[in-house]
Amino acid sequence: VAALPEIQIFSAHPGSGLRRLVDPDDEDAAAPEPQPPYWAYAWAGGTVLARYILDRPQTVAGRRVLDLGAGSGLVGIAAAKAGARAVIA
Repeated sequence: VAALPEIQIFSAHPGSGLRRLVDPDDEDAAAPEPQPPYWAYAWAGGTVLARYILDRPQTVAGRRVLDLGAGSGLVGIAAAKAGARAVIA
């Protein structure tokens, strides 16, 4: 994620095979690989929140953090790097 050089994540793409984890019964080899599921991307809102947390670690340091629905767990990763006591994503 360009805005977060401190964090490296693997980006989903049509050839990544991630869709097979969601729909393992779809084994039509002739069909083009469908797009990965919507939750497999770093969402803009989550990226901005992760940047905020990394720039201001005192907002989460020593606290428990729940990353729910912010896109790809990026906020939870940022919170862990910023010193959160526990993170659930």
